[in-house]
Amino acid sequence: MTDEEEQDQRASLNLAFAIGGMNHFRVDVASGLIAGGPLVKRLLGEPDAGEAFRVERLLTRLDATTGRQLAQILTDLPRHDLAVDVELVVVDHAAIDAIRMVGRARTIPTPILAGIMVDETERRRSEELLRGRAADLAAANRQLEQFTHIVSHDLKSPLRGVHHLASFLREDLGDAASPQVLEHLDKLDRQVTKMSRMLDDLQTYVHVDRRAGKIETVDLEALGVELGELVGLPDGFTLDVDVEPVRVETDRTALSLVLRNLLDNSFKHHDRKSGMLRIEARPHGRGRQRFRVIDDGPGIVRRYRKRVFEPFHCLGGAGPGSGMGLAFVKRAVERQGGRVWIEDGPGADAGRGVAFCFTWPLVGCGKPDG
Repeated sequence: MTDEEEQDQRASLNLAFAIGGMNHFRVDVASGLIAGGPLVKRLLGEPDAGEAFRVERLLTRLDATTGRQLAQILTDLPRHDLAVDVELVVVDHAAIDAIRMVGRARTIPTPILAGIMVDETERRRSEELLRGRAADLAAANRQLEQFTHIVSHDLKSPLRGVHHLASFLREDLGDAASPQVLEHLDKLDRQVTKMSRMLDDLQTYVHVDRRAGKIETVDLEALGVELGELVGLPDGFTLDVDVEPVRVETDRTALSLVLRNLLDNSFKHHDRKSGMLRIEARPHGRGRQRFRVIDDGPGIVRRYRKRVFEPFHCLGGAGPGSGMGLAFVKRAVERQGGRVWIEDGPGADAGRGVAFCFTWPLVGCGKPDG
């Protein structure tokens, strides 16, 4: 190979390294000299006239810990060949925070360390930003939990007082209470009960991210029947369970809470004395299941289908629940890496029925759905 061909090849390699965001480097341990591409020059500045870069200059650019690490690597080179992959923290440089050196050392005929040098500044700064945001989020969650705990306990005490006061009024009035007064007292009791449930549900909603699930074998058919009994469906309502496969490995408690909230929501908001509820489950991609809880109730207008998952949101004003059930469902599903949405039910042509759909990992906590 001629000198001109060698220069062309070196220029092509330098261009390839530059395009890839990487630069070559070469350390001659015996002489203590270091040479390389543009990143080496950016890191070390311009050498003195007629001189090359020295390793000592690189070491002064590094923090004490990683500087000692690199010095030890260079000290070990004359004794044996070794592969090097080390991240070094840069100090006193406006544009570079860290570099990564990946290369191979050889000891014959002289100790040489050569490879590529990568600017890790952007990655490192991004990681620091993410760590900062994660710390801020954790602090905000702690404050939210503390606030929820205080609000729940502080408000429950006066609620109990209102409930006792209503009971005292009912006893004091006795037979003298008019039907209208008794109706007002009953309404007061219902509102107090609802407010107490809202506070309980708010605590459940806030703490859903802290619950560690246990993975176990779940018989989905048996779980569906059990949930129907827990919800307490009256005569006139049926619950069908159609699942494939029947047995899966997943977090049974979390899945049970989600399905129970959806069944409870469908039943409580049904506008007839009889109706049909149905749980369907089918494989949905690798390691994931898609569930559908279907009813033949009044349905939900499409423009409201996202709003119903907001905390304390009840369509049509005051409803039989606290307005937290679907918000809990959304949070619990997303914690498992799934997503939840609403589709038309079997009676969609007549404006009736709705299907609450969500994806769920079969083993452990899956990656978020796109």
